[in-house]
Amino acid sequence: MKQEPMSLIMERDRLEGVGMSDRRPWELWPGALLIALGVLFLLDTLGEVSAGRVLGTYWPVLVIAAGLLLLWGTGRWRAMGPFEKVVGDIRMGEEEWELRDTETSLGIGDLRLDLRRARIPAGETTIRIKGGIADIKVVVPQGLAVSAQGQVGMGSINLLGHKADGVSRHLSFSSPDYASAEKKVKIHTSLLIGDTSIVRRE
Repeated sequence: MKQEPMSLIMERDRLEGVGMSDRRPWELWPGALLIALGVLFLLDTLGEVSAGRVLGTYWPVLVIAAGLLLLWGTGRWRAMGPFEKVVGDIRMGEEEWELRDTETSLGIGDLRLDLRRARIPAGETTIRIKGGIADIKVVVPQGLAVSAQGQVGMGSINLLGHKADGVSRHLSFSSPDYASAEKKVKIHTSLLIGDTSIVRRE
């Protein structure tokens, strides 16, 4: 009897061993959506819920979820992660604190960073912020030398009054005295979708 080449046997075993746990999330969502709709319409038939009301209220959530899974499939969303916080808000700087090189990230939500109460060391301090679908706002005190860079897949950027909005935008700005300043802060922001704002306040 003629035997199969070992490479064909290994490939056949590999394909036969592929199961649900091996599939990526964006490959599963169409089936999961059909199951969810089937359950919803079943409950509607039983009189437990109104399918029309549920769909009318939550259809934007379905659109957002589908978009996120498609972004994950293209690799853009995965390139942003992993996130320090997946969903929610991040607040930093509401009390006095010692500023150090900082890197933080948020999947979906709002991030607020206030440097007015920060004790800023001599030299250059770097802050890196990245987000998926988020709004980022950084407040810096008057007189602080700042170098800022922002990029967004879709949304707007405001760096101390210098603005850009639209699709695939990148903007940078540095204080005139940044190179010679004793204390200075470099801020890098990166968003998939949303708004970035760096402003000065007393």
